[in-house]
Amino acid sequence: DAQRAVGLMHRERVALNAGMLFVFEASGERYFWMKNTPLSLDIIFIDEAGRVVRIAEGTPPFSEKLVPSRGDAKYVLELLAGTARRLGMAAGDVVRAPSIPQSE
Repeated sequence: DAQRAVGLMHRERVALNAGMLFVFEASGERYFWMKNTPLSLDIIFIDEAGRVVRIAEGTPPFSEKLVPSRGDAKYVLELLAGTARRLGMAAGDVVRAPSIPQSE
């Protein structure tokens, strides 16, 4: 919980293909902000089936404005701004990771 609360705050560098995956116990509307985050990030909201609900691209550094998922999300992936576009990610895509079980 402590690491999840901090996320990528205070980091001045993130590797091109690195990020942070937040795993919540249950799905729900999620709200993130960029307070204390000097980097612009892409915030990808993912439902319990691994589908991208929303991509908030290029969130502004240090902003206290809430960034909503606009739908239920169980996972949130923070990446360096521009990564989602570079990878061709879009709402509805499926994200695969060891922490995201795939439905049959």
